[in-house]
Order: sequence, then structure tokens, then C-alpha cells
Amino acid sequence: MLDDTEIPILLTRLQDKSPQVRAKACKALGKLGPKVLEFKGIVPSLLRCLEAEDWKLRAAACRALGDLSDGVLRYKGVVPALLSCLEDKHWKVRRAACLGLACIGHEVLKWTDLGSSVRPYAEVVQGFLRCLQDADRRVQAAACETLSGFGSIILEYKEVRECLLSCLQDEDSDIRRAACKALGKLGPSVLQYEGLVPSLLRCLEDKCRSVRRAACEALGELGPRVLEYGEVVPGLLRCLEDEDRSVYHAACTALGQLGPKVLENREVVAGLVKCLTECSKDGEWYASYVICEVLGKIDSEVLQSADVVPNLLRYAKDKDWHVRDAVCWALGQIGSGVMPYVDVVASLLGCLEDNDKRVRRIACDALSKLGPKISKNGFLKDSEVVPSLLRRLKDEYWCVRSIACEALGNLGSEVLRYPEVVPALLVGSKDKKREVRRRACLALCQLGSGVLQYENVLPSLLRCLEDKVIRSHVCGALGLLGLEVLQDEDVLSSLLRCFKDEDANVRDDACGALAEFGPEVLQYGELVSSLIQCIWDDDGDVRDTVEDVLDRFGVALVPGLLGCLKSEDWGLIAPACWALGRLGPRALRYEAVVPSLIRCLEDDKDRLVRDDVCDALGKLGPEVLKDADVLPNLVQCLKDEYKYTRRAACEALGRLGPEVLKNREVVPGLLRCLKEEEWVRTRQAACEALGQLGLGVLAYEEVVPSLVACLADKDWGLRRRACETLGKLGPAVLKDAGVVPGLVSCLGGGSWDVRLEACWALGELGEGVWSYPAAVAGLQRCLEDENLWVREAARKTIEKLGGKASFGG
Repeated sequence: MLDDTEIPILLTRLQDKSPQVRAKACKALGKLGPKVLEFKGIVPSLLRCLEAEDWKLRAAACRALGDLSDGVLRYKGVVPALLSCLEDKHWKVRRAACLGLACIGHEVLKWTDLGSSVRPYAEVVQGFLRCLQDADRRVQAAACETLSGFGSIILEYKEVRECLLSCLQDEDSDIRRAACKALGKLGPSVLQYEGLVPSLLRCLEDKCRSVRRAACEALGELGPRVLEYGEVVPGLLRCLEDEDRSVYHAACTALGQLGPKVLENREVVAGLVKCLTECSKDGEWYASYVICEVLGKIDSEVLQSADVVPNLLRYAKDKDWHVRDAVCWALGQIGSGVMPYVDVVASLLGCLEDNDKRVRRIACDALSKLGPKISKNGFLKDSEVVPSLLRRLKDEYWCVRSIACEALGNLGSEVLRYPEVVPALLVGSKDKKREVRRRACLALCQLGSGVLQYENVLPSLLRCLEDKVIRSHVCGALGLLGLEVLQDEDVLSSLLRCFKDEDANVRDDACGALAEFGPEVLQYGELVSSLIQCIWDDDGDVRDTVEDVLDRFGVALVPGLLGCLKSEDWGLIAPACWALGRLGPRALRYEAVVPSLIRCLEDDKDRLVRDDVCDALGKLGPEVLKDADVLPNLVQCLKDEYKYTRRAACEALGRLGPEVLKNREVVPGLLRCLKEEEWVRTRQAACEALGQLGLGVLAYEEVVPSLVACLADKDWGLRRRACETLGKLGPAVLKDAGVVPGLVSCLGGGSWDVRLEACWALGELGEGVWSYPAAVAGLQRCLEDENLWVREAARKTIEKLGGKASFGG
């Protein structure tokens, strides 16, 4: 095995006098791949090899350059050298050049030396077209098959498509096969070009078996969209009856690749079942395996009409393990649809005792997938399901042990009728393989609170909670055991530690476990506090899980959140405020919510808490104004020393709506933030709030001039909000002569967001805007704006006002 230390030696050998030595060095460098490009001199040396007299050396150098991938394109001489090799006198060199260019990939198509008037990949394509018409058939076949290396962009060339069509009808079977393979590798992009798929379908009837096989494989690779051609399924069905085994292998695989829709066709299913029977008679294990895998994807509604399950069960004892494996897999994939067949469970139990570990593993997996249905349909009574799985817990193959644990868990609490189950799973929780330990613990939790009557269960779970490898999964499953498990102080302490674990997955699963426990878990104040603190977790997945838990518990969380507000730790108060805000008006069912928030606003000196309290009050809605202390405190926060608090107060007042105007200090406070604030985000919030408070703000003379001034601000976000606010205030703002000119100035240049809002605002101001010629001209310019949304906004504004005044005033 070569390594990086060999590269300098190989570089030296490229200078050797012997062509054989140099050719071997080329092959070795190609095997090392793109990393050899880090060494200077490699590519120039390979290019010199392309000029050697020995054809074997030239061919080896072509292949090596291809193996180095598109990194070789940094060297200008590579593509011209390979293109010249496409015309080499020896066919093997020409073929190697084809393969080399294709391995470099679609980036090679961008190379050109013919000027800007020529499509950038013209020279490479023309070189390949010459190879597709080469005198040597082997070169033609190589060029055809390797076309796919350039990707679907190569099909943009009409000459290439015509050449492919010609190759599909060539008298040489190798060329027809290569064309089929190329179309398959080019993928669904082939479907947009006429003629290619019909020609491919004709190849299904080819006299050469390798061509028929390649055509089947290509149709499968084209994916479900190829079903638009009605002849695809009938053609593949005919191939299921082909005398050549490789052809019906390929046809079976292709039908599976075409998606579930094709398996709704009863003829297809019947054909597959028939083929399965014939293959098993002939000892064709691979074909049987492929067919079983395809049958596993069938919709349960089609099962009975084609006798799929009985035919699958017939091969559960096939002499080849591959077939037995595939049968078990198919039964598991079909799922509940197999349950009406009484022999299914018996067949799977037989496979649990199979001599081959892979069959035992897949049989366990199938029983695991069928677990809930097995219990529901009463198969556990007087059956060997549980005893057989218990034997598999002692299997020599760890993967079998692991899935046997999972299967027992999926069978549910009914398995507890067998006293051996829990002790066996406890043994599994100590297994040397982590996956066995993990699934054994999960199975114990899935069996429910009934396992807690066994004295060793809790100590085992505690041990697993200390296991760094599996504790995340065990923590997440604890909720399945019910609240009873939290009565153990050690379990509760371990779960609380999981909320502060350094592993984000553990924290995530700890949060999720609370949801599994249900609303009753909220009586544990420490757990609620730990959950709330995770709202500010560094990991996004943890935060998402917390939000899901909050949504699931809803207002039942409020008492716990109110308890958090009494804490002296701002790291707990702040996320509790956020959680209350997320609950919205529903939280006001508890009368203590608003007074508790106000108390935090008045008493707490931490600026982060004031920020979140303001935010929560705004999100709780106008109902909070029934508390006389809310407005004065929010107005006071407009003067807060902390900019985030000032912004949050602006946003809260805006959300609470026009009712806040009963306090005469609200608008002056917002105007002060709008005009004097240094931080633009606060100014934006104040501007937006004025628009949310409605026409009542116009009672204050400074409002409109202040908004007009914002239209000229350097911050585009503030300009956009000023446009939006003026539009919301409507025609009444036209009393200020600066409004329309200010909006018109926003129609030109800058951010498209601003232009869009300015167009909308002018439409909201009414026909009075047409007395400003600049407004007409500005809207006309916007009809030709580079941005679609701006053009649409200008058009709608003109249409809106067109009935009141003719366009152009």
C-alpha cells in the first residue's frame, strides 16, 4: 500500500530512462489520487510522459491525469495535451485520454482556447465526438460510456444527443451497451430530450443480453419520472421472463428503483412473484434476494391479490442464506399487512434459530417492527415469541443481541408475564457492546412502570445514566416509566444533572424526557427550573426541544414559571419571562402573571431581566393593561440605561395597540427614542410602534415631521419602517408637505425593500399624491425596476389610484 512518503520516489522514477518504470510510476501516482498535486513537478512530469514514444507510457499518463481529478486544471497544458491524445495513433492511448478527460469531470468543459465566440466546452466536446466516430470500436465504446463523467451539461449539445441515439442503434453490441450505461449515469436529465428514452426502451428487446441488462439498469437509474413513458413497465415485465439471469436481475432491481407507484401495478407484483418462484427452483439466490427486497416495498393493499406473503413464506427455509435473509427483511418492511397470515410469526421464529447470524439478525428486526401488532393480535399467548427472543439475548453475535432487546421492548408490557424478561434485559444492560446496553435500557423503559417491581432495575438505570456513551438515550426514555421512577431521589438527582451535562445530546434528551412524563411532572419544581434554564442553551437542537415541550404543556407550565420569577437568579427569571411571552394571552388565566412580571420590572436590578419582562408584557397582549402599573413601568423603561430594554419597551407598546395612548407620556417617549437614540434598532422599534398605535398618534404634532426625517436616514431598515408607518397612518399625513417628497426620494436607489414600501405607502395616501409630479415620475420608474416585487408594488399602487385620478394627474 503506497503512502505519501513514496511520492518523491515516484517523482524521481518519472524521470527514469525505462518507459516501463515510468509507466508504473504513473499508475502508482494515479492510485494515490489528488493529494499528489501538493508536490511540485508531478503534473509537468506526467505531461512530458504524454510525449513519449512508448504508447503504454502515454496511456498510463492519460489515466493518471484523470485520476488526479479536476485539480490538474490549474495547469494550462493539461487539457490541450489530453485532447491531442484523443488523436493518438494507438487506440489504447485514445481510449485512455477519453477516460482521463471524463474522470477530471465537468470542469474540463469550461476550458477553451478558441476565443469568446465559441461555447466554452466546444473543443472537448468536438474531441469526444471524433472519438465516438473512431475507426476502432473499443475507442467508440469508451468515449460513449465515459460521456456521463461530464454530467448532464453534455446533453446540451445536439451533436452529442444525435451521436448517443446513433450509438443505441450501432451494429456493435459493446457500443449499444455503452450508450445505455451512459444514459443511465446521466440520470433524469435525459428525460427532457426527445428520442433518448424510446431508443433505450428498444434496447430491452436487443439480441445481446449485455445490452438488455444495461437498458434495464439505465431505466432504473432514471428514476420514477421515467414512468411517464407507458412502455417502461411492460418492457421490464418482459425482461422478468428473460432467459438470461443477469437481465432479470437487472429488471427486478429497476422495478424497485422506480418507486412505490410501480408496485401498485398488480401485473408487476404477479410478475415478481412468478420470477421469485422460477429463481428459487433454479437456485438463483441473488435474483431471489433482489426480488424479496423489491417485494418488501409493496403497499399492503396489493398483498392479497398477488399472494405475495404466502410466496415469501415459501422461501423462508431456502437453502441459501441470502434468500432467507431477504424474506425476513421483506416481511418486516411490509409491516402490519403480513399479520393476517398465521404462518408469518412461525416462519420468523424459525429464522431466529438459523445457523447464519445475518438471518437471525434480520428475523429479530422483522419481529421488532411487527412487535405492537404481534401483541395486539394475541400472538404472545401460548407462542414461542418471547422464549425465542430471550434465547437470542444470549446470541454470540452482538448485533442479534441488540435487536432482540429492541424487539422485546416493542412487544410492550405483555412480555412481563414472562418473569425471565426483566432479568435478561438487566444482563443486557451490562453487555460489553454499547449498542446492546443502550437497547436493553430502552427496552426496560418501554415495558413501563411494571419493571420497577424488580429491585435491580433502578440501580441498573442509574448505572446507565452515568455511562457517557448511552446516557443520552436512557435519559430520554425515563419518561416511559412514569412518575413513579422520580420518587427515587437518586434517579431525580441523575436526571437533574443531565440538564447540565456537557453533551448537548444528553441535555436535549433530558428536556424531551419531561414531555414523556406528562403534565404531572410539573409538580417537581427543580425539573421545571432546569427545563426553563435550557431555553438559553448554546445548542439549537436543545432550544428547539424546550420550545416543543413548552408548547406541549401549555398553560399548565404557568405555576412553575411563576415560581421561577421568585428566584434571585436572573439566568432563571429571564427565560421564564420569555416562556410566559411565548404562551401569550393564554397565560393570563392566572391572575398572578402580570403582577409577578411587574414586580420583576420594579425590583430586579439586572438589565437582562427588564428586557425580557417588557418583551413578555407585549406578547401577553392588551389584556395586561387592566393592571394600572403596566403602562407607567413600560414608559419608564423607554428611559432605561440599557438599549435592549428601551427597544423591548418600544416593541411592547406597539404590540399593546392604541389603548396605550391613554397615557400621555407614551408618544413623547417613543419620539424621544426615535430622534435621540444612538442605537438604530431602538429607533426602528419606536418607528414601527408609532404605526401600530394608529391615527391617535397624529394628535402629537411632532410625529409626522419626525417620521419624514427618518426617510432620509442612512439606515435602510429605518427608512423602510418610516415608509410603512406613514402608509399605515394614511391620507391624514398629507397635511405635512414633506411626506410625499420624502417617500419619492425613497423610490430611487438603495435597498429594494425601501422602494417597495415607498410604493405601497404612496398607494395608501390616496389621490392627493398625484399633485406631486415627482411621485408620478417615481412610480413610472419603478414599473421598470430591476426587482420583480418593486415593479408589482408600483403597478398595484397605480391601479389602486387609477379610478380616482388619471395616471399622470
